[in-house]
Amino acid sequence: MSDDEFLEAFERCTLVKSDWTHAAHVRMAWLYMSRNDFDEALRCIRQGIRRLNGHFGTASEKYHDTMTIAYSALIRERIERDPSVADWPGFTARYPETLDWSEPLPLRHYTRERLFSRAAHEAYIEPDIAPLPMLNVHTLG
Repeated sequence: MSDDEFLEAFERCTLVKSDWTHAAHVRMAWLYMSRNDFDEALRCIRQGIRRLNGHFGTASEKYHDTMTIAYSALIRERIERDPSVADWPGFTARYPETLDWSEPLPLRHYTRERLFSRAAHEAYIEPDIAPLPMLNVHTLG
């Protein structure tokens, strides 16, 4: 599936639930972050995940606001670090750590207890190990 087809399926909620994997989340965030300014991309990512999860009937228990924002910031930082990586296969080859769900990338910034807390699921909370890139210049609304 092309990037445009994938993003259209995400936006129209026509993705199959079994295809809504961690890699699909990262691909979607990479697409928005590659095509939009940070604030607009983050708005689309947050709203889109909530909409798709709602379509799947898992809106409240599956959506994790801090994880979503942290991954978005970390993906954007990698895009800006190396703008020569212009496609999804290139991004995943250059930054495979973004796809490793066994050790989520935000754990470099958060303790496990803080990141997986109920509060972090419900709303963005600040990291307790190291600041996230990009967020110091953007507001979260």
